[in-house]
Amino acid sequence: MGLVFQFPEAQIFEADVFSEVAFAAYQWGIPREEIRGKVERALHSVGLEAESFYDRNPLKLSGGETRLISIASLLVVDPDWLILDEPTLGLDFAHWQCVRDLILQRLKASRSVLLITHDVNLVLQVCPRILVLDQGRIKYDGDSFQLLISNDLCETFDLIRPDVVKLWEALKSSLVNGADRADFPEPDAMRIENWIKGRSRFEREKACSVLLHQLNKSLI
Repeated sequence: MGLVFQFPEAQIFEADVFSEVAFAAYQWGIPREEIRGKVERALHSVGLEAESFYDRNPLKLSGGETRLISIASLLVVDPDWLILDEPTLGLDFAHWQCVRDLILQRLKASRSVLLITHDVNLVLQVCPRILVLDQGRIKYDGDSFQLLISNDLCETFDLIRPDVVKLWEALKSSLVNGADRADFPEPDAMRIENWIKGRSRFEREKACSVLLHQLNKSLI
């Protein structure tokens, strides 16, 4: 079992990135000739170029980089359970995608992930099951999709709905014309994009207008 703290700097103690990421591999008795390759792959999995980070002090990196180093230090031994506390905090979008893809790859390989996060956009993409906690008590235990597309449920638990759900609803109300449309996709960014590509020029232009409007709303 591997755990990344909400404040990853609290679990970092080595003087350079290579030693930090390699620490667990040495403790688990992994042959020394294999460790460098494992460290390189672990750093690559979180979107970091190994050679440019090996000799750097992990406590002098940015908050996002420190978080990624902590995740890599677990991946090097590939534990059965990976517990990630706010793993996307402080990350740019490219590294946010790396963390998302990492979680999806583990799930595909039947490896367990426990995600603790306020990032509902990440939850919608990677979590089939969600538990909502309030004052230490479980208030919801069920399907993530059903929770996050329901305005009533989100209001009940004081959750901000994912951006893609807001866009999905705006597109549906503008392009489906109030009627059920069998081919309209679920609120998934890739499916929505592919669906729009298959529409007429008029509908694509309308979809662009809806998207711009939603972006402007999110920036206000």
